[in-house]
Amino acid sequence: MSSGTEDSPPAGSAPPSPPPPSYSSPYQSPSAGGPPRWATYPQATASGTTTYSSSTERSRTITGITLSAIGFALSWIPYVDYVGGLLVLIGVIFLFLGRWGFDERHHNLVVVGGIFVLITFIGAIVAAAIFADALLAAAASSASPAQLGGSLIGAFDGLLFSGAVLGVIRALASVMLVYALVDRSTRGILWLAFSTQLIVQVVILVVVLPQVNSAIAQATSGSTVDLGPLNALTLTSTLWGLLAVIPSMLFFWAYLRARGAASAWGFAPWRDPRSGLPPAVYRRTN
Repeated sequence: MSSGTEDSPPAGSAPPSPPPPSYSSPYQSPSAGGPPRWATYPQATASGTTTYSSSTERSRTITGITLSAIGFALSWIPYVDYVGGLLVLIGVIFLFLGRWGFDERHHNLVVVGGIFVLITFIGAIVAAAIFADALLAAAASSASPAQLGGSLIGAFDGLLFSGAVLGVIRALASVMLVYALVDRSTRGILWLAFSTQLIVQVVILVVVLPQVNSAIAQATSGSTVDLGPLNALTLTSTLWGLLAVIPSMLFFWAYLRARGAASAWGFAPWRDPRSGLPPAVYRRTN
């Protein structure tokens, strides 16, 4: 005859341990013989369903790196450099759109680097507008050639100095945009490219700027403006500008290596563990 205490544990023994809790992962299990395949996370919104796919984000990042690399390869060539700059800008946009596809550090560096690129873009427009306004004001004035030369020297000084500062900021942004994706060797190439860009800008300020000021002073030293010294300076300035080939090709090399690193990335994307969504998206929807 069984009693009501038949299923109780013997006296003096510890009660059985509860089963361990089970956790669900937002990631799919790794495929055999290859890197993990990360899941796609749908998030319901008022207007429908927004999908955050790490494969899409990484594809955008690779596209952005590729466009930026082509832009760097073209950015040292006179006149073609405008096309190169446009490709780099488009590449940065793709990098920003794909910033959630990797880890948290990459996301943060892309955001800061994108802000730096925006600063250089706005700064270049402002510097060009100030320079153009100074030229138009000088052309419309009835000042003597010597007074005109003083105004032009100030305008060119401001343009070259702002261009040097913006160039260094843009180079730093180029380092940050892919820094978290690459290995130590590629990071060394990125910092070497930044250092050479800094040296080129210093050389332009130390060597080219005095030549520009001297040419303007010679052109406006007489009773009329003589464009001969300025025309002679054009070729010299172009040759000095070709120094940009060194940092440009170093960035091109580093970005090619970064493209390979992004393509082979096998770690989980940065996601909120509670939802599998990018953290900023989770915070906005909760």
